[in-house]
Amino acid sequence: MKKEEIVAIAVRLFAIFLFVYAVRMVPGMVVLIRQEVESIDFIFGLVFLTTHLLVALLLWVFALAIARKLLPAGKPGKGPARLALGDIQAVAFSVMGLWVLASAIPDIFYWGSFLYQTNAGGWRYRELSPENTGNIVSTLVELAIGLWLLFGARGLAGLVKMARGMGAGK
Repeated sequence: MKKEEIVAIAVRLFAIFLFVYAVRMVPGMVVLIRQEVESIDFIFGLVFLTTHLLVALLLWVFALAIARKLLPAGKPGKGPARLALGDIQAVAFSVMGLWVLASAIPDIFYWGSFLYQTNAGGWRYRELSPENTGNIVSTLVELAIGLWLLFGARGLAGLVKMARGMGAGK
């Protein structure tokens, strides 16, 4: 594997970071839409969100070209790395999945205790504010993205298969 490919993986990991950061902004945008706020606040938020998504997309699509620009001029790709591209990608995406899960799991506990407390206090879930509802959905999406990055398509399918077979005699 060439040096450019390793740097391209790092660029793509940063693109995933920006995408997750942008997804976290969506609940705030939903609140701005539902509330009657000045249009300049909404436009600023929309530009900020769109910019993050666009940069993430460009980093993802042009990762190798960006990697070539980041590396010093010289003989490109001299000296192959010891790991194969698939191995490095698996490690990198697993680390990114752990990072996303490290943020999502505490949020899951927060929202679980929040819903428990609101139910114990006599509230109903339908009385949740739009912001809270959006944040709960955002946390669930973040959890799904983290699991997908950590386990990948085959790993996640294997995890589901293992969970289905638990308790069943072999």
